[in-house]
Amino acid sequence: MKSKLYSKLICLTVGAAMTCLTAVAENTPKPHKPKKDILHFFAQEKMTDQGVISNATGRVTIHVNSVSKGKPQDLRVEVRNLEANAGYQLQALVGDDTNLTVVVEFTTDGEGKAKLEFRDKAAGKAGKQPVPAALNPLTNIRELVVADGTNAVLVADLTAPDKFNYFVKRDLSTNGVVASLQIESHVHKAKLRLAASGLDAGSEYSLALNGSIVTTGTADEKGRLKVGWELLNPADILSLQSVVLLNAGGETIATTTFP
Repeated sequence: MKSKLYSKLICLTVGAAMTCLTAVAENTPKPHKPKKDILHFFAQEKMTDQGVISNATGRVTIHVNSVSKGKPQDLRVEVRNLEANAGYQLQALVGDDTNLTVVVEFTTDGEGKAKLEFRDKAAGKAGKQPVPAALNPLTNIRELVVADGTNAVLVADLTAPDKFNYFVKRDLSTNGVVASLQIESHVHKAKLRLAASGLDAGSEYSLALNGSIVTTGTADEKGRLKVGWELLNPADILSLQSVVLLNAGGETIATTTFP
């Protein structure tokens, strides 16, 4: 009797252990998988007449959609009231450049009009060209100029466009810290939100934009943190180059750069 009872206890103990191990395995957190980054950008700017040609007009429109398979980047430049059948240049000021770069030369029609369109994955279609390397990515363009070879005829300042929408979702996770950044902005408002977990509970962290700390927050008892910032001038979001989460010692915990 004793031997049979002992045998049953051993079986129950082993079975319970296996059940426990299975439960632990099922409840073990899965490794973090990077989320897909999202970028939507739209900007439209009326070009400014520089007085070289009376009544010259132009408009620039930019679309960027990182999750689009058919049209991830699109730039359109339309000009009117220029000299008929005349040659011009499209020039650009990109990134940190201090000098304009000639992007393409074009000729107006018999009415002094021209339409240029650059689009990814559109090579071979009539009237459309791939985005030139000098303009890639389009979010890096600060200024576009239509010039007659010597003088600037029309200028578009894309650091403060008439209309814009800029939306970003980006995974900043690294070294055991799960972090994400979201930017929502347009001509009237620009907000950033950064959420992180896996931080030191009760510790202070700072959010820095373009190298300058703008706000701080304290991680909760579970090591989670949410910080946000709204820009006084919404168009300044278009000049954003870096976002960094720092610990109290000034060490980088999570970071990303733009464009």
